[in-house]
Amino acid sequence: MKRKKRRSILLSAFMLVAALSGPGAAAPQDAKQPYPTMAPLEQYLMDRDAEIAVARSAAPDAISHDASVIVLTRHGYETAVEGKKGWVCWAGRGWMAMFDHPEFWNPKVRAAECLNPPAARSVLP
Repeated sequence: MKRKKRRSILLSAFMLVAALSGPGAAAPQDAKQPYPTMAPLEQYLMDRDAEIAVARSAAPDAISHDASVIVLTRHGYETAVEGKKGWVCWAGRGWMAMFDHPEFWNPKVRAAECLNPPAARSVLP
């Protein structure tokens, strides 16, 4: 009985995936993509203090005040503020979205986020 139920669930899941990935599921290939390639790096960078403020806006002051803050530099993300409680905040960019997202390379995208200590230890690295 368990085997039949498992088989039924797997078959249903397969059919759902097939239906969602069929014709018309994705955007047409000729659709305009406003940001087809990466812009020059300078367009993604921002003033360090402004980026710290954006990063800290992701959580209430009780959390973000003592959080580590990482900022984007020419060499990747670097720690700008060393925190005390294990939280980490940053201003993400468009490339943290799905690869096919039309705003993936948009240099104007800024998305503040903070990770709690377990996520900072496991997800962030």
